[in-house]
Amino acid sequence: MGRAETASAFGRLPVCPEDMVVCPEKNRRLGDSFRGCQDLHPWQDGRFPVCAWQDGLHEGHEGAVPARPASVRCRPAIRQPRKGLGTVRGTGFTLLELMIVLVLVGLLISMVLPSASPALPDQLRAVGQIISTDLAYARSLAIAHGSTYRVRFEVSQNRYILEHTGADSTLNLLPDSPWRNPLDPPDQHIVRLDELPQVGRGVRLAAVRPPIPDDETIGEVEFGPFGGTTDSTAVVIWISAGQGQTQRFLSVIVDPITGLTSLGTLSAQTP
Repeated sequence: MGRAETASAFGRLPVCPEDMVVCPEKNRRLGDSFRGCQDLHPWQDGRFPVCAWQDGLHEGHEGAVPARPASVRCRPAIRQPRKGLGTVRGTGFTLLELMIVLVLVGLLISMVLPSASPALPDQLRAVGQIISTDLAYARSLAIAHGSTYRVRFEVSQNRYILEHTGADSTLNLLPDSPWRNPLDPPDQHIVRLDELPQVGRGVRLAAVRPPIPDDETIGEVEFGPFGGTTDSTAVVIWISAGQGQTQRFLSVIVDPITGLTSLGTLSAQTP
């Protein structure tokens, strides 16, 4: 067995008395003798013998060991610890540590959630995009079926209703849509702004210009078979969010010729 193999198998063993020559692990085999010794030093109990300078004798050797030179220090044997006898503490977490971490995480969440709410302008633009999408849907139905469809805005109810207004009564039943409430009448698509998914402040209908002659709180947009509206003037739907000095308004403008919609700029003035 070579030095490297023996060292990895047995660890570091004591040093022999003379000129610091390592004991039998140095390329020696069972029955080899030490340098300067006449008797054999067999392995005892499956391990190498130990050099004991203090006793003046070498374990396993009955004769006396030569005197230790004054310039030579004896190195004690370094034994490998047995496996499974260590006292190293486990690397887990205690219950107290886990509770402290959970409390800190809860505090961070409570501070982050309020700041994660959408800002008022973002909330207004999101609802404005929903209204524009529904107006575009009514326009596409009018073009596809060659008839007229109307979106009626009810400011006091904070909702708008899509329905067919053409002469062909077979088109009164609206196509199935995943966005429709199944409890609504089959000939109406009702959108309630209060029920829209939102995290921040609620958005409400503020006004529709021009309103219908009989009621200032109701306005309509009707699309013809060519995509334009049946009114000669543009229709403006105003939505608002916030209260007092923080209240803001946003307009949704419907072009009478093309029937296309666009979002206006944010305003603090009442329409």
